[in-house]
Amino acid sequence: IRAMSDQTVDFASKQKAAEEGNPQAQFDLGIMYSRGFDVTEDQTLAFKWYLKAAVQGHAGAQIKIAYRYETGYGGTEIDEKAAFEWYKKAADQGDIDAQYYLGLMYLRGSGITQDEEIAFNLHLKAAEQGQVDAQYSIGIAYSQSETIKKDNVASLNWYKKAAEQGHAEAQYNVGQFYEQGVVVTKDEAIAAEWYTKAAEQEDVNAQYSLGVLYIHGEVLEHDIGASFNWFKKAAEQGHIQAQFNV
Repeated sequence: IRAMSDQTVDFASKQKAAEEGNPQAQFDLGIMYSRGFDVTEDQTLAFKWYLKAAVQGHAGAQIKIAYRYETGYGGTEIDEKAAFEWYKKAADQGDIDAQYYLGLMYLRGSGITQDEEIAFNLHLKAAEQGQVDAQYSIGIAYSQSETIKKDNVASLNWYKKAAEQGHAEAQYNVGQFYEQGVVVTKDEAIAAEWYTKAAEQEDVNAQYSLGVLYIHGEVLEHDIGASFNWFKKAAEQGHIQAQFNV
């Protein structure tokens, strides 16, 4: 999520700078119209100002325009090819979020011919610079992709990097490695620690897994109450097996 450069500056000052051609002010004005900061929300004007900044090379604005073309947000007509081009402009400037989103478009074949290798390389570039979703994606690629050579050690390492940044699904997957003893010594206590981090962020699979460990695990103290609570949380999110256990 891209923030305004200075949220203390009033709308009139931002508008003056934007009209004078300042790309950061144009981007900020786009945010103000998009979110209704100090002005009536207007998605058409938000798009207008984002586009002005994007044309001048503002990477954050390029991502905003791409996202709107990709999803139709704010009433924008969906145009996947346009979304691809704007993500690429920002990615070519080294923007790690744009590299991640561009990689997703290659991965899905949205607005461009599907190419998992290019997607992987873009995600790896972003992941190496700390982009958390890209780190998670690389973890998936090393463990599940049909085109990338399987490498569970690398997969776990990337999941850990994302998990340490708070990525819930990555935290769950790290827990799976430890519970199952894949490329690490099996350790249910460590698995439970990672499951708990993910479960507290409402990850349904982690909630279910904790419920199982509190009843059937070999390390955690047997606790029917805790097990029921986690099964209930997972069941409320639609987890079928958890629903059978409450």
